[in-house]
Amino acid sequence: MLNQVIPKLFYKGKVFNSILLNQALIDLNNCSDINEIEEIFGIPAIQLMERIKDYADGDPLEEPEELNKEQEPFWAIKYAYCEDWDAFVANDGKVEDLKHLRAYFYTEALRYEKLMCITHFKRKMQPKLSPQDTEISREQKKIFQRNGCCYE
Repeated sequence: MLNQVIPKLFYKGKVFNSILLNQALIDLNNCSDINEIEEIFGIPAIQLMERIKDYADGDPLEEPEELNKEQEPFWAIKYAYCEDWDAFVANDGKVEDLKHLRAYFYTEALRYEKLMCITHFKRKMQPKLSPQDTEISREQKKIFQRNGCCYE
């Protein structure tokens, strides 16, 4: 696979070390500092980053609003962005009208640490998990495990 980079530590949590796998790094333009991420795909992402930190720290996220169990063993941390919530509510806005971001991940228990392995980020355009997202997640997991679950 072209453009392979070594996965990087994204956030050192109390429970999990959050790791960006190759596609996640590409999605973030190789930025591995969680505190520098303000947008993903042109959508404000600070709240999504806060949810990633919460999960890595062991703070529960609410299902299904903030966290979804996807196809085993994958999960998605969710965030829906709206520029003006008051106008959205006043106009009887629909969930489909919001800008949705997802961080797809799985957990990996190594001998001395637990990892939250983020496979990729996605701007969601449909409510259900796409076969393409599942394939990306599986491929990223396979590469990471084949390379000995190493990261920097």
